[in-house]
Amino acid sequence: MLDEFLRRQHIDLIFLQEVTHVNITMIDRYTADMNIGTDGRGTAVLAKEGITITDIQRIPSGRG
Repeated sequence: MLDEFLRRQHIDLIFLQEVTHVNITMIDRYTADMNIGTDGRGTAVLAKEGITITDIQRIPSGRG
């Protein structure tokens, strides 16, 4: 469902909360950077190919 939404809306960059599944990294033409905490949930940033995200900091709780 997320894959279809990204394509239909022509999303370049999306920030997600309450991420629990690592299969988010399998979305074609997007790079995922995840911060999953010790409780198995966290945040993620998905960027369309060609967009580079730098200076990413992760925290143990996964909430940043």
